[in-house]
Amino acid sequence: PTFRNNNADDHSNSSSKTKPIRLSTEAHITNTILRHSPSPNLRRKVYMESVTSCPENLDVLDALIHRRHELATVMGYKSYAHYFTRDKMAQCPDNVREFLKGVDLACSGSFKADMG
Repeated sequence: PTFRNNNADDHSNSSSKTKPIRLSTEAHITNTILRHSPSPNLRRKVYMESVTSCPENLDVLDALIHRRHELATVMGYKSYAHYFTRDKMAQCPDNVREFLKGVDLACSGSFKADMG
């Protein structure tokens, strides 16, 4: 994605305010920006780009999900999530869901403040 760095809260020098900045959406780069950028505007833009899927990959992702489910059911599991969590601390998808609900509840105020 290309971002124009033209907001007062971006804490950048004046020469970069007129030039677009091209950033990779690789996880380590986006995570670093999301964690350390002082600019809510930049964090919002990077977040939205990083969670937006590429239309060309949707068929591949659907096929992968289908194959994972087939693999799990052939091995006697209810779903791929049941297969994957069997030897993890969470032990089952329901425990993962409850944990994520707790994280969501704990973080939702900060997230809403950041995302406007």
